[in-house]
Amino acid sequence: MAADQEVTFELAGPAVILGLGNADLNSPDSYQDRVHKTYHGRGLAILQATTVPGSIHLKAAAPGLEPGTLALVSR
Repeated sequence: MAADQEVTFELAGPAVILGLGNADLNSPDSYQDRVHKTYHGRGLAILQATTVPGSIHLKAAAPGLEPGTLALVSR
């Protein structure tokens, strides 16, 4: 079983984080916070691009793990 980690999300660029999730129906974590726990090692970040084109970068970091990054381009 994968460990549940507290993940911190950082977003840069013309986008917003609409919500975070992990499929745990009993999770007390807010979908609007920038910190969210994984559930069985899984997590979800829902992004929405703004009307301004540009580069979007999402970083996910958890204690003891190497950070992960995602780069997107909004046109």
